[in-house]
Amino acid sequence: VLVYPSRYGNGTMLPGQLKGNRFTLVVRTGEERNIPEITERLNQPFWNFFGPQRFGSRVLSHKLGQAILQGDANRCLRLFFTEVGVHDLPYYRDIRKELGRVYGDWTAMDKICESLPHTFSFEREVLAQLKINPQKTRMALGAIRDQVKFWVHAYGSWLMNETLSDLLQRGGTPPTTIPLPFSSNGPADIYRARMERDGTLNYRDAFAQY
Repeated sequence: VLVYPSRYGNGTMLPGQLKGNRFTLVVRTGEERNIPEITERLNQPFWNFFGPQRFGSRVLSHKLGQAILQGDANRCLRLFFTEVGVHDLPYYRDIRKELGRVYGDWTAMDKICESLPHTFSFEREVLAQLKINPQKTRMALGAIRDQVKFWVHAYGSWLMNETLSDLLQRGGTPPTTIPLPFSSNGPADIYRARMERDGTLNYRDAFAQY
């Protein structure tokens, strides 16, 4: 990976400051190929799905984002603490199950999480707020607002993947562009039915609470 500095500055890069990425792909073949044909194929549209990394290590981020945009902070909180990830090791599965067993006893949950302070750092930040204000679940999630924003974007990525999957199943050429799910003018028509199904059409007001 080569990084070329464009300018010097103070501090770290913040979200929104990255202008974009540019990649150079090297295609190697074991035998002689028709280079113009390969180049033409590479220039054709392709189905550009979001990969699993977008949905978090537990493949759960989109569900958390959906709960946020449904205005259901309590459901989001329970999923966040107790839902077992599809790739979780047995040890972590047991911890999640134990958190579910004592769910609502924020002090007991924090005691469980403190054995792995790095792994459960976000959980502990939320629990610290819940121990002060036990009923204010939305405020507690606000302690990790960057993560909440990530969850919301993950739900948007899930919507885009579902939409692309539907278009692929119906056949045809991939669209050159596809709109983002969330805008200040409301959802694009291509997502409206899915968001109505998920109860997330009121996403602007729901996210504004964080």
